[in-house]
Amino acid sequence: YGQDQVNLTFFGGEPTLCWDSIIVPLTAYIKEKYPKIFSLNMTTNGTLLNQDRINFLKENEIYLLLSCDGPPEVQDYNRPCRDGSKSSELIEKNIPLILEAFPNTSFRATINQDNCDKLFDSYIYAIQKGFSNAFFCPNCREIWTAENIEKLRQEVHKIFTYMALAYSNNSTVMRFIPIDKVYN
Repeated sequence: YGQDQVNLTFFGGEPTLCWDSIIVPLTAYIKEKYPKIFSLNMTTNGTLLNQDRINFLKENEIYLLLSCDGPPEVQDYNRPCRDGSKSSELIEKNIPLILEAFPNTSFRATINQDNCDKLFDSYIYAIQKGFSNAFFCPNCREIWTAENIEKLRQEVHKIFTYMALAYSNNSTVMRFIPIDKVYN
């Protein structure tokens, strides 16, 4: 393969829906047969995690990326549970458990046109929850209006300003790689 390890990522829909049928047996197989070849990762919305599952992930060195779109009003709009209940309530109780086990977990948010004016709020939410890095992905499956592209630009400008002020005051900031590259 020409690399030290091959990355294998458990990825959605929501991989934890297949916890017993795929995650556990495939992890056991890989750890037994190919312990040094694969690096394991998971992108999850965090709703089905609990302490036992987080312990399993940590013991098996399966690193996480958390799909969370922001504060409850953004999260629940973008990703309601199948039954219509609030996914934010499920995620918020798991964030401290996740960050305790995996302090470098990235906060990954999808930005839609309907809530693109909440990007800065989502960034601050991630900071308040204790994340040290984040990335935000505009929903590229929609055709964005010029008005919403401008709203998104203004929100990115707010984040840039916040980060620039924090950097100038020698404060620690949550990493936001596109802005880090520009600032540096």
